[in-house]
Amino acid sequence: MFKVTHPLMTPFHVKTDLSETFSSKILIFIFCLKPLNDALYAYEISKYMYLAILLGAAFFAFVGNRLRISELDKRQDNHWLIYSFGVIGYACFLGLLIVFKNGSVVDLIKKVSPFLVLILMGSIYKGNALNAIKWMALLVLVSNFLLLPVGYGWVEWGSVRTFKGFFYFKTDLAFSVCMALFVFFVANDKKIDWKFLGLAAMTAIMVLLSNSRLNYLLLFIIMFYVMLSAGYSFATLIRAAVLISVAALIFLLLYDSSKFLSFDMSNEERFTQGRNRIWAVIIDHGIAKATFSEWMFGQGLIADWLLSHYYGALDKVHDAHNEVLHLLMNQGLVGLFSYFFLWFFGFKILGWKTMSRESKIILGLGCGMLLIQSMTTVLSSYFLKTWWMVVVALLAKWKTDALVKTAS
Repeated sequence: MFKVTHPLMTPFHVKTDLSETFSSKILIFIFCLKPLNDALYAYEISKYMYLAILLGAAFFAFVGNRLRISELDKRQDNHWLIYSFGVIGYACFLGLLIVFKNGSVVDLIKKVSPFLVLILMGSIYKGNALNAIKWMALLVLVSNFLLLPVGYGWVEWGSVRTFKGFFYFKTDLAFSVCMALFVFFVANDKKIDWKFLGLAAMTAIMVLLSNSRLNYLLLFIIMFYVMLSAGYSFATLIRAAVLISVAALIFLLLYDSSKFLSFDMSNEERFTQGRNRIWAVIIDHGIAKATFSEWMFGQGLIADWLLSHYYGALDKVHDAHNEVLHLLMNQGLVGLFSYFFLWFFGFKILGWKTMSRESKIILGLGCGMLLIQSMTTVLSSYFLKTWWMVVVALLAKWKTDALVKTAS
């Protein structure tokens, strides 16, 4: 250990590379444990692995706290403390809903988990953190692709056989591989080499075979960003996008789409895969009939699930399949605004205002892609999905930190 002095900074200590390497290995373990947890979602052991991730994040925070760049970093401690009280307050609100309405402690933990990880990791600088993200993304992409010839990786969804990889649902597979490709590209310094092209091809195949239509759009957005990063002008890419869209429209008009992965657009029911009926039940029988207190505080953490079961929107019981409807129905306006405020305040403490232009774009794209995903699915109830928002936020911060370190 040695002391370094800068005219604009108070004296601080720099740890040896050995300490940094040790802490990096902890981070790689945490990030690579998460895909394994997702693969075992349907099994009891996943709950214990889930806790192991949170405990690992806490241990990383303890070790990483000793690797701060300077004493100036500690000024953020008060902000993180305030944020911690905000998360505790939100958890207490959810706890009251469980006691007086419905839900379980598991539901509560799933909703606050992303904020806990953000608290534990958000204020720590890690020079080698990008490697952990790359390893995790590679694990998600390659391991799922290897399941293509294996029966375990497929599921019968109605009359259609679709690819789900090691995930429980096909939409989870499509969303996760899209986000994995995105974070790998950014963490790998936006290199368009044979590795990225191979991973992009693998991702496109898996997303196509998953028949998760909204994630086709996500993959298109990611590749649009990749081409912009490669130096293509925005106008050129817009013209290409218009041509591709026109060609796709002509193809759908001339070809019976129901023969291709049952991409059936003959009516609203088939195109939305039954979501229109779920939304109708939630709006007509849940939100529209809510009392003032239910509008404000919600009807319980699994109210949308119970309503779907009562009215039999489909053969199976479902949640709202829309994030805003889910939060409004279950937690009311108080829960809805609290949830999004915690994300916003978390990004603010991470320093989004002082991030590099590149990091702001990364964070904005990540938020945009999750908002698109939230149109047809619930994110907040599944750490599997909100985990990617945490990863993107930390990636944006760590990219800026890396630039600062290089500049100094």
